[in-house]
Amino acid sequence: MKTCIICKEPKKNDEFNIEHVIPDSAGGTYTINNVCKDCNNLLGSTVDYDFLKNPLIKVLLIHHDIRNKKGKLPRLFKKSLQSLNSKIKGKPIYNDRTGKLEKIKYETSTEFIDNTFHLKYDSLEPIEDILNEIELEDKYKKEIMTKIESEEYKEEKFNFKYMSEVSVESIIIESLKIAYEFANDMFKLEYLDDELGQNIRKVLNYPKMFGEMKLKQIPLLDFEINKVQLDDVKHLITLSKTKNHIIAQVMLLNYITTTFIISNNAKLFKKDYEMSIVIDFWGEKNLIKKNLKSNEIPHDEINLSKINLEFE
Repeated sequence: MKTCIICKEPKKNDEFNIEHVIPDSAGGTYTINNVCKDCNNLLGSTVDYDFLKNPLIKVLLIHHDIRNKKGKLPRLFKKSLQSLNSKIKGKPIYNDRTGKLEKIKYETSTEFIDNTFHLKYDSLEPIEDILNEIELEDKYKKEIMTKIESEEYKEEKFNFKYMSEVSVESIIIESLKIAYEFANDMFKLEYLDDELGQNIRKVLNYPKMFGEMKLKQIPLLDFEINKVQLDDVKHLITLSKTKNHIIAQVMLLNYITTTFIISNNAKLFKKDYEMSIVIDFWGEKNLIKKNLKSNEIPHDEINLSKINLEFE
């Protein structure tokens, strides 16, 4: 029997499964095994789902080519895209496996512009087959082929603007989940009854409660959207001890950083440790999870602006 850190219920070992602290669909490799299957499903369908559907997160996942379990990238568009060129009516073609926009499929037709025939053709079919289907004099077909062979026909650049309202709430709640699970992994059952930890757990069970929570109940210190200058690091989680508090900082996709107080009891840290850290690298590098003494904290390598703050 062991206790689930989300519902706080004691359950049999076979009622637990692997929980990705950072969703694997966001490239997370850090896992724990103290979340029961029911709570794992709950977090996946609420906290993780809302995080992964956030437009900003989708853009970052596409930018870094991070795919879900099915090998697909997130899709930004629910409806078909329209070309900015009103004279060319195209239909977007997505890769079935990745969901990524590959090219624009055009209806075959011709236009007479500036005393010259121009061809709008389906780029998925051989050009010779298309020309055979068009009622056009041979001299014009030859003219078109000459242009194609001399590369005067260029692939259309499909330009578009992507505009979306982004709520940071889902990102902050995901960061709370990450910090809470890391704290339970580091401090074990000692953190399960922590006052601020219990407030975080309430939000994880009922995310809508986040809007009702005051800063005193979950003290959010900083939220920043900005590229972090850590070239090899994908995700980073730190728990650090100040005089009276434990500060959590969660960096996601080397771009978003959230900092908050997760406990008013600095004694949860063992005397000889000042910080706990998880580093999830890009590529094939191994995950690093360790406790650090004050002389081991890599201040020069990892610029964490909130780590050394003292709160009275």
